Amino acid sequence: WYEANKMILNIENWSPPEMASPDQINDYPVDARGADWRNKDIGTLDLKNANLCRTDLRGANLKCCLLGNTDMRLAKYDNTTVLPDGFNIRTSGAIGPGAQLNGAFLNNSRIRVSNKRKIKDALLVTGGPRGDSKIKNKIFSEYINVSKNVSNVRKFGSAALDIAYVSCGRFDGYWQRELNYWDIAAGIIILKEAGGFVDFFDEDRISAIQQSNPLRRMSEIEDLGYLSVFLASDFAQNITGQLFLADAGAHLSRERPPNV
Repeated sequence: WYEANKMILNIENWSPPEMASPDQINDYPVDARGADWRNKDIGTLDLKNANLCRTDLRGANLKCCLLGNTDMRLAKYDNTTVLPDGFNIRTSGAIGPGAQLNGAFLNNSRIRVSNKRKIKDALLVTGGPRGDSKIKNKIFSEYINVSKNVSNVRKFGSAALDIAYVSCGRFDGYWQRELNYWDIAAGIIILKEAGGFVDFFDEDRISAIQQSNPLRRMSEIEDLGYLSVFLASDFAQNITGQLFLADAGAHLSRERPPNV
């Protein structure tokens, strides 16, 4: 037995939240983090203030549940998940069809990409080449050609930081060759939420990255990105108490966010 803050925890009867079954819950608010509720009828369970982070809700019937202030970050849903009328799971932080983020924020202020229209006025940032690069001459030649047609070019040495700075409007654009998933995944999510656009000029390289991706269920860079952003945001908030990215969610909406 352990007593703290006038609450008594019975260690002998405790079970991990991922083992929580909807038909055996007696304690509220519900803690079912990581539980497998696939294809289950959840009945009339009170899920207000519940922690359903990472819970698998694919095929589950929550039609008669009470939902309110429910933590559903990284919970999984699909087209067969049944929800109460009026509950929008797409903006809850859960992962599934049509899910989307709610914007990118820095120090609680919405960030936006720059509004530069002419390339000659643009301040760009780039990186590379690596020490063992086999296309150094190509990269250097590309750098020279680009630098002749823009205002200036900077180089910081971090693809993630470069893309984040473009998202904040500190730079007007970014390009680089010889990148990997982990270099750009989180940055792409932040950039798109800030109103930016992403394109690739090396489709063969992207195909190679996708083929080598060990996370087979993540077929797009964005799928890895949402996870990277969520973990970074949660980690930063726990350490600093300050949100890095508000309402981190799942697959991005393919539409450009509105200007705000």
